[in-house]
Amino acid sequence: MGREALERTLATGVVRKRTLRMRKRIRGMSSAELRQIRLQLGLSQMELAKILGVQQPTVSRWERGMSPVPKSAALVLRMLASGK
Repeated sequence: MGREALERTLATGVVRKRTLRMRKRIRGMSSAELRQIRLQLGLSQMELAKILGVQQPTVSRWERGMSPVPKSAALVLRMLASGK
């Protein structure tokens, strides 16, 4: 393995470790918290679905607690709610 290939492999490992650490820090979101943030933002389920790139029934399932809110969606919602 050449030096450049080794550096790429090591860099990929570092990025992968950082990504895994970030994923662990993102906490889940309850259905009540999701609904509260959506209402705080003044969004309908349809509008929120469009922002998150999902269908309205998906948002409905999250709010009813029938499906867990993905960590990526929770992160986006918290960023929107905080104004960042």
